[in-house]
Amino acid sequence: MRTIQVLVLLLLVFIFNSSIHTVYAANVPERSGAVTDPAGLFTVEQVKQLRETLQDQSFELVVVTAKGLDEEAIQQFGNDVYNTWKLGANQLLLVVTDKSGTAQLVYDNEQMAKAVSRTDAGNAQGIIDLQYKPLAAKGSMIEGIKSVSSYVNGLNVPVTKEPSPQPVPSGVGVTPPVQPSASEGAPGSVTPVPPKGETPTAPVTSSPSGHVGGTGAADGANPNSSWTASIVTIIVSILIVIGGIVYMIMMKRSRRT
Repeated sequence: MRTIQVLVLLLLVFIFNSSIHTVYAANVPERSGAVTDPAGLFTVEQVKQLRETLQDQSFELVVVTAKGLDEEAIQQFGNDVYNTWKLGANQLLLVVTDKSGTAQLVYDNEQMAKAVSRTDAGNAQGIIDLQYKPLAAKGSMIEGIKSVSSYVNGLNVPVTKEPSPQPVPSGVGVTPPVQPSASEGAPGSVTPVPPKGETPTAPVTSSPSGHVGGTGAADGANPNSSWTASIVTIIVSILIVIGGIVYMIMMKRSRRT
């Protein structure tokens, strides 16, 4: 009987842990330009200001906000957003949250990674610590974001050229382009195919650090993603309740015996 009780408890823990990752994976917001603010950390004016600052840069810093994420969750969320939005080699994702200074920087550019490793920052986490955290700690998330953008664009890293479409000869019908398989990769995908002899690298990410705060109007998140996350949460909650009831029944029976 005790073995069954232990198995039930382990099952509940597994379901709860899996649900956290599922909800964050499902709740990727729809991208809204350079700044997507589903958490409502910025005012409309701040979002406009950021977009004007971040545009027309060699390396585009794409910003997304989130609420209530711990260290493990923000890493999962950042990777999910980066992959879902299919950001390219010339784009970096900066995740900022309502927890003061908690942020994550994600990018997939080998030249950028090498350039950062030769600086005082050393890696993506170092960029957060040196450029974002000090300003965010003073209550200026906006300036912290601008500082990160200025930093990565000042590293003198060559911009990766995106493949340009081939011209179609006159008189020839236009044929829809053949989409490459997942193993081949697609232009702008987060897993580019490396030259022969090189080992593919995963997107570079930083662990969250620092502290900030802010309030403001939220940009709209994807309604379908929100509904999916809500449904998953409800289903998981029901399963947890059922498991708890089963566990209580087992406990009562074991006491009687």
